[in-house]
Amino acid sequence: AIGDHWGTAVIFVAMGVLLLPAVAVGLLLRRESAAV
Repeated sequence: AIGDHWGTAVIFVAMGVLLLPAVAVGLLLRRESAAV
């Protein structure tokens, strides 16, 4: 059970690390498109 918990934790952390840059890029693109 502990192993599964760590596995899910690692997956959530990996997803967060991958999603944060994507969200940041999306906000930057939206800001640039709105400025134009």
